[in-house]
Amino acid sequence: MRRLNHTPERFPLADEDDTFPYPLREMLYGLGRKKTHRVLFVVRPNAVVIYAIRHVAQEQFNPYP
Repeated sequence: MRRLNHTPERFPLADEDDTFPYPLREMLYGLGRKKTHRVLFVVRPNAVVIYAIRHVAQEQFNPYP
């Protein structure tokens, strides 16, 4: 997750972006070549706010359960 400190805007918008009030981005990560988890985050002027870390097999993130 250190990669989020440098140019977090380079990560794509998440599928859930249209249901979220801010541009929601995602970073995929895992061990080796297989990506097993998603970090869902928002880029603010002075911070990166992580909203969820989810397994890729989980349903989409719902900020309003």
